[in-house]
Amino acid sequence: GLEEVVMKASGLVGFIRFLQGHYLILIRKHKKVGKIGHHYVLSIESTTLVPLFSESSSRDEKHFKDQFNNLNLSKDFYFSYSYEL
Repeated sequence: GLEEVVMKASGLVGFIRFLQGHYLILIRKHKKVGKIGHHYVLSIESTTLVPLFSESSSRDEKHFKDQFNNLNLSKDFYFSYSYEL
């Protein structure tokens, strides 16, 4: 079965699927970078992948996860809780 994972997150980026199954992409840390009117604009500082399946060790799966983790979402990804960007 699936394990219960409890962690704090600032937001949900989305889902991604590699060879073994789907992962949840969560924003673990963010910072305020601007304001539009009274709406704060934030950028991602760190994310985490949460597997939505029972993980087993696969060299290919690890390769895809490593490639994804090399993406720099903090460089060009902005979001707001109250304003559609």
